[in-house]
Amino acid sequence: MVRKFENAHILLWLLKDMAWYMGWKTLGTSMIIPTVAVALFIAYFQRHHISKLVHHISVVCWISANSIWMLSEFWSPEEARFPSDWTIKTPTLIFFFAGTGILISYYSFLLWKRISKKG
Repeated sequence: MVRKFENAHILLWLLKDMAWYMGWKTLGTSMIIPTVAVALFIAYFQRHHISKLVHHISVVCWISANSIWMLSEFWSPEEARFPSDWTIKTPTLIFFFAGTGILISYYSFLLWKRISKKG
């Protein structure tokens, strides 16, 4: 069942990003909620498999960052392309760093576990 949602998620994500590229504000903006919702749904159903869960949570963070970036370009294009401060970049970076941090923490834990098992 989850595989079908993962496949649908790819379609939603591609539609969102295609709309972003084409400058279709209404479609791009409207695709955020279903794309993030399906990503959260997949993560929830993978919660019993820690490896899958952390990867899907990272995907949720990535899509969230990507969506904030898209919205900033759609609704304040001058500031988004040439920010004079961190106001637009900060929320995007928080989600990118969160997703990356989750994966780095997970793989660091696995590495630590492997090293401590040998010693």
